[in-house]
Amino acid sequence: MNPSKKRGVRLKLAPKYIATPIKISLFITLFLLLLTGVILTFIQPVIPLFYSLPNPNEQLVNKSWLLLLPALSFLINLTHLGLLKIFPKVDRLMVKLFAWSGLILQIILTIITLRNILVVFKI
Repeated sequence: MNPSKKRGVRLKLAPKYIATPIKISLFITLFLLLLTGVILTFIQPVIPLFYSLPNPNEQLVNKSWLLLLPALSFLINLTHLGLLKIFPKVDRLMVKLFAWSGLILQIILTIITLRNILVVFKI
């Protein structure tokens, strides 16, 4: 047995050269789902999510609207992983740009979700 070989199971979601942004994107999605799941248990049933609208009646929505951004994050990950499987012969640079741009989208969604949570808690 060769001790230099690593043992263990590697989940092959994407090629090795883009594993880092894919793993971070999946972690962010899991974080958003867990965070909003926990937050949904503590907030009131109706929240002021669309606070920029002039009419106060239009500002209030059901608290399940907070799940929209984590669902969008999951959909982005699913689409990116699916497209990576469909187009395996695309140039490596394009695939890296695609993976890192997906990570940037995930970070933007995380910032928006955190801002929405802070608005709901009025911090």
